[in-house]
Amino acid sequence: MNPNWNSVSLQLHLNGAGGSTTFVDSSNSAHSVTAAGNAAISTAQSVFGGASLGLDGAGDYLSISSSSAFGFGTAAWTVECHVRLTALGSDRGLFDFRPGVSAAAGFFYVSSTGRLAYYDGSTVRGDAGTALSTGAWYHVAFSYDGASMRAFVNGELVWSAAFTPNFSTARPLVIGANFAGTAALAGHIDEIRVTKGVALYTAAFTPSTEAFPDGYQALVSVGSVLQPAAIVGMIVPRALVAAPAVLGAPRLLSTLNWARASAAGPLGAPYLMARALFTRLSVGSPLGAAAALAFHDFTGQIDPGAPLRYVMDLTTPDGLVRAPISSWQATLQTGRSSYLQCVIPACEPYLDAINAATAFTINRIAGLVDGSSIEYQMATSPVGTKSLSQGTSNWTAVVDGYADATPEDDDPPEAYNRTLQDVRTISTQASGLRVRCGVDWLLRPAMRALLGDTPFIVSYINYYVTNGDQYMDVGERVEPV
Repeated sequence: MNPNWNSVSLQLHLNGAGGSTTFVDSSNSAHSVTAAGNAAISTAQSVFGGASLGLDGAGDYLSISSSSAFGFGTAAWTVECHVRLTALGSDRGLFDFRPGVSAAAGFFYVSSTGRLAYYDGSTVRGDAGTALSTGAWYHVAFSYDGASMRAFVNGELVWSAAFTPNFSTARPLVIGANFAGTAALAGHIDEIRVTKGVALYTAAFTPSTEAFPDGYQALVSVGSVLQPAAIVGMIVPRALVAAPAVLGAPRLLSTLNWARASAAGPLGAPYLMARALFTRLSVGSPLGAAAALAFHDFTGQIDPGAPLRYVMDLTTPDGLVRAPISSWQATLQTGRSSYLQCVIPACEPYLDAINAATAFTINRIAGLVDGSSIEYQMATSPVGTKSLSQGTSNWTAVVDGYADATPEDDDPPEAYNRTLQDVRTISTQASGLRVRCGVDWLLRPAMRALLGDTPFIVSYINYYVTNGDQYMDVGERVEPV
């Protein structure tokens, strides 16, 4: 678990098949990463995961478009990675956040003498302390606390400088070269992480012996605003949860199969997943002793000032691949097949994963008032069809699929009742009530919805989510008499 996960602007594990040019950002930002030259995944060298970014020193680099995630301003930040050089003799770029040569911040590089350095467009900082050699892996880090910048090699402080770099409100990023694609690094880079707003290192430290974790703070923890004095678990991409009694015998589930935990099929699982996390723990659960917990509505703890976003996870033979999406829609329902569709803009970095995917999941991410984050599975489905269309500058992919119906329940527990919020329209027809309202994280088909004092069993939910708007239609089906 990374307690600063919500502050991570970029995280690249740089894993995958040798020669791949798909680079997955596992952070909440889910940046699209573009390869230049011969930059590609290499299995020849790695620190973790069996692969790294291979660069030949001749125009190879990765680039990310300008983003507010790199707009540190004058506040704190940390930039770090593992690097293995195959050549020195000239300046070798690590990270360049400059949009041009005159920008005030900030080029991080290995100097011709093998030392960490920083250039702000006019002044070189550092270029001192421990020198890196070729043929060896090093953890390197730059950290700024709002007053001083520090550089570290394998946790050793090699230099510090008191000044105020200004990264403005948004910046691009080049990895493995400078902004112009020169000063290219020859060697390998592994485990890249950029953290905005936090100086992770202010004194000597011992680098982790594991890959950077992808994960959030505990949703329910001791002293948490959600459930004092109880540790239930974590909502993280690779979290382990206990299967409760409603799913069968106690066992461990991972994200690769939690969507299939119930006989109801993939789209019904999120409802049961919510029960697994918030409702009960079965005997033998690794999360704690047998206990019955009240259904806990975490939505009141969402920070209204924190960004709320949706991402898609593709299930591939090599694991989960996270991709940004511009819109999605779904129909989750009882008694009939459910449907899910999403749109992936600028999809070129994800084409291999899209082609290999067997299932896909829509996740909703938001920050909580206690500073932690929550990621919640909204819908998941096997991959049905995939299509590509070419725009003026990029390709766009559309992925859709059908899944089994949610099982019906004529009398769901009242503990799961949900009151509809932000109601837009109400339609009363012979086929039943239909309400257009704001998206509810926890409402699922076969639960009871409340329209004011009027209850009804939800037969279907239609989700419509774009960059400009999001809402859902919640309805019942009344059998004719």
